[in-house]
Amino acid sequence: MSVRADQVGSLLDREGEIEQIAQLLAAGSGGGYAYVEGHAGIGKTRLLRAARSHAATQGLRVLSARGDELESAFSYGVARQLYESALTAAGAEDRRALLDGPAAHAAPAVGLTGLPHEPISPDSAFPVVHGLYWLTVNLAARDPLMLLIDDAHWADAPSLRFIDYLVGRLEDTPVTVVLAARPTERGAPARLLDRLRDHHRPQLLRPRPLSETATCALLEERFDAVPDAAFAAACHRASAGNPFLLHELADALLADRIEPTEPAAALVADLGPDTVAHSLFLRLTRLPPEAGEVVDALAVFGNAAEVRHIGAVTGLSPEAVSELADQLADANVLTAERPLRFVHPIVREAIYNEQRPAGRARLHALAAESLLADGHPAALVAPHVLMTEAAANPATVAVLREAAAAAMGQGAPDEARDYLRRALREPPADGARAGVLAELGTAEMLGDAGLAEAGAHIEAAIELTADPELRAQRAHIAARARLFRGDLPGAVRLLDEVRSTVGPDAALSLTAHQAALGLLAPPCADDAIARLEAFTGVAGDTPAQLMALAELAGSRWLDGRIGEAAGFAERAIAGGRLLAAEGPSSTALNHALRVLIDADRYDLALPALEPAIAAARAQGSVLSLSNLLCLRAVAACRRGDVLAAEDECRNMLEAVDHADLPIVLPAHYAYLALVLVERGDLGSAEAAIMTSGCGPDLPAMTYMGIVWLARARLRLAQDRPGEAWADLAELRRRDEQTGVRHLSIQWHDTAARAALALGDADGALDVADEQLERAQRWNTPSALGVALATKGLAAGGAPGAALVEEGIALLARSPARLDHARAHVDHGIMLARAGRRTAAREALQAGLDGARRCGAAALVHSAHDELTVMGARPRKLHFSGAEALTASERRVAQMAAAGRSNREIAAALFVTVRTVENHLAHAYRKLGIGSRRELPSALG
Repeated sequence: MSVRADQVGSLLDREGEIEQIAQLLAAGSGGGYAYVEGHAGIGKTRLLRAARSHAATQGLRVLSARGDELESAFSYGVARQLYESALTAAGAEDRRALLDGPAAHAAPAVGLTGLPHEPISPDSAFPVVHGLYWLTVNLAARDPLMLLIDDAHWADAPSLRFIDYLVGRLEDTPVTVVLAARPTERGAPARLLDRLRDHHRPQLLRPRPLSETATCALLEERFDAVPDAAFAAACHRASAGNPFLLHELADALLADRIEPTEPAAALVADLGPDTVAHSLFLRLTRLPPEAGEVVDALAVFGNAAEVRHIGAVTGLSPEAVSELADQLADANVLTAERPLRFVHPIVREAIYNEQRPAGRARLHALAAESLLADGHPAALVAPHVLMTEAAANPATVAVLREAAAAAMGQGAPDEARDYLRRALREPPADGARAGVLAELGTAEMLGDAGLAEAGAHIEAAIELTADPELRAQRAHIAARARLFRGDLPGAVRLLDEVRSTVGPDAALSLTAHQAALGLLAPPCADDAIARLEAFTGVAGDTPAQLMALAELAGSRWLDGRIGEAAGFAERAIAGGRLLAAEGPSSTALNHALRVLIDADRYDLALPALEPAIAAARAQGSVLSLSNLLCLRAVAACRRGDVLAAEDECRNMLEAVDHADLPIVLPAHYAYLALVLVERGDLGSAEAAIMTSGCGPDLPAMTYMGIVWLARARLRLAQDRPGEAWADLAELRRRDEQTGVRHLSIQWHDTAARAALALGDADGALDVADEQLERAQRWNTPSALGVALATKGLAAGGAPGAALVEEGIALLARSPARLDHARAHVDHGIMLARAGRRTAAREALQAGLDGARRCGAAALVHSAHDELTVMGARPRKLHFSGAEALTASERRVAQMAAAGRSNREIAAALFVTVRTVENHLAHAYRKLGIGSRRELPSALG
């Protein structure tokens, strides 16, 4: 299938590119992507018009947008152009359907207000990007789509991040994307454009300069006469084969009534590279002087402008502006359409670049005034305000702050930062300065700016803030900035300084925050933890009191008194009050839930965890969601449900895949590595450990110990016990440094096994005794059971076997199913060595069956091998049914069994519908079923 040039206008020397466009659309099911790259004027826009024309013949709905140099600071400006008209044209019911589910997060980006959705957390752009993706999918479900993005080198970065996300998920989606950009452009988001051009393997169209033959044909069309060869060659050299420049050159020559003859070739050579400017300004000199005012104003507005706005800036009446616009269209400076547009971005650039800085700034100020008077939102006005000169104007500061708030609400803190930095230069009045500094620091902390600069701005805001409650709020943010750059003692000191200047409830909140930091690095907040002891009897009537209860739970947890800790945690989360008061990002909530999980109180922890996860998803808070999903992964690990734990770990890592969160990723990858070791997938576990960054650079924080434990378990599974022992010695040293006395990270049993593998029985007994002492203080069946089994393994012989048996009895009363199975296997091996073969086989078989139910393939193989050595005939290790499912297949199958549709599953898991379909197909085959209705019983 091909497109004839006469269907789309004069497209000389573009047959190959047009054929590529035709091939892109010929597949029918969509999922195509083309990247058109070329210098200004080479014909990119004409190729996009060809794509639009051909899409129309194929029945595709075309949505288009164009980047604009001025609007590159407007968050999601290109995305808004793409979807705003389609959503505006839709009825209210249709609009609600299109923005249902995760697509609701797209509403602020496309300029829709008044639709119900949770406020978006600014800690990541991902929720908005994901929402725009689902809006695209929902639109494409009605009609196949083509998205055309021209001048992408001027597109705003958030929109480009969305396009990047979209084109990576086009497979089997009836959406075709065609994007055009210049190869290099100062100030352009080069990294994103490079990724869009190279990473996704698009159809790459690079239109070449016109040949001399095509140049001659175009000149013949323009002059209505066959040009002399020397004249044509001169025109080709002067324009370098650039179609737009060649048209401009022809316009200039026609305006001067120059014929395409050989003598005129010398005149052409004199025009040289200034063809556009020469032609443009020559045409303007033949029009009334007011025409220059109109094009100056339009150049400041950028892509397009309404007649009334040009009138407001120039002082001309709307009728006069319309008449001048028609004359400019006749002169091929503007198009004939409304709103007013230049015929090409090159023309706009030539006009804009000729303006003197002071005059340009004045026109931008007038443009901002006209847009505000017309009721446009601050986000559309702010790009103009950025270009004005500082004048201590409160209105300027107000517009920039409002635009920054809108950008933060779209998960675009970098854009908010640019607005607020400009507001600070205005400068703001004394009464507004503290607010601007605090907002700027928050935006810098969430964006790509340095944390030191962010913290300095927020702390400067605190100094200027008189209101005690506001001082406390800003102190919490400033403390997080210090925490994120590794200055925990500084964070505690800052909170302490502010604590003395605020009221009792705010002071309690700050003390609880200090204590929360103390749970990460205990020595730095001992005083705060001690101060909380005065609040053990609070009722939890305020958020500060609930935080205090949660951190009192944390202080007991840190000291190894998990029973007392669970009591405080239960009071903190009762009735969902802490979640309601603090939201899903609450550190106190996270600590209370972790305490309950460590206390084996899943009956309290899991029901409280689910609404917190739902709230984090609804708000799009990537950091909160990842931390809460990590808690669910920890709970699955503790219960010994290896398959569920792997599922949760991958879900957790998918949630943070599009965010830069170095503070949490080491622990997240460590939990995945732990699960993969249990699954027997040591290669993948090694990759996870490498990604975790395990090494001396990891900060000495309590939760980082899991990274060392994960690597030690991997090294032990790889038969490298010396390295495992070294890692655990480092973990022990860090525990001593931070004062940890709890069993939240259970490393002693691994250390005992490593010591035994090294022939160090005394070392094994040493760590086993320490574990038992902590377990007796911890006093849960699972901790005591593991500790007794470890002590028995280290002691060996008949006394040791008796201790392991005692541990098995305790573990049978606990939710720790994998630990129970492991103790059975250890017991079986010890009995076999003592010559008690029948009892050994029974214990090993019990361990094998328990490990199989947990999905712990490594332990299954170990037990199977021991039984085989003893002459037993255990059943084959072939996994079938639900046991054979991968973590992803299991997760999708469980969600489908719960009644969720493929689209709902895809939206929840951040994957495509096609991926869900593939996982279900594989699950059906492994489960031996043929329909969704059979899933619940097949999964058991």
